Amino acid sequence: MAGAPPGPGSSPVLSPGGGAGNAAAAGAMVKAVMPAMHKALMAYPVGSKEYKAILRALTSLTPIFGQSQDQNLVPPAIMQLAQAAKSGGPVASAPPPGLAAAPPPGDDMAA
Repeated sequence: MAGAPPGPGSSPVLSPGGGAGNAAAAGAMVKAVMPAMHKALMAYPVGSKEYKAILRALTSLTPIFGQSQDQNLVPPAIMQLAQAAKSGGPVASAPPPGLAAAPPPGDDMAA
């Protein structure tokens, strides 16, 4: 019957909440906002009402959502250097010492 109210139980699609995927996405959004909150905190004078409010929010969020992403991320260049050191470095794929590359064709030194 069109326009009739749903039966006693709603379908899972209409259930409140949304599941683990939505909860994980929401947690990622909160973690993404925390670095901006840290930057905003530094803009206010220590002890001001704005400073105290942001500090309380961060103090409440940190135990649940962890440290902000800025503090957990290693700069990509440092990460690449660490990976290169583990794998033998960029020199690992170079020819052994004493072996020179062949001269390019047409490059005659007997001119």
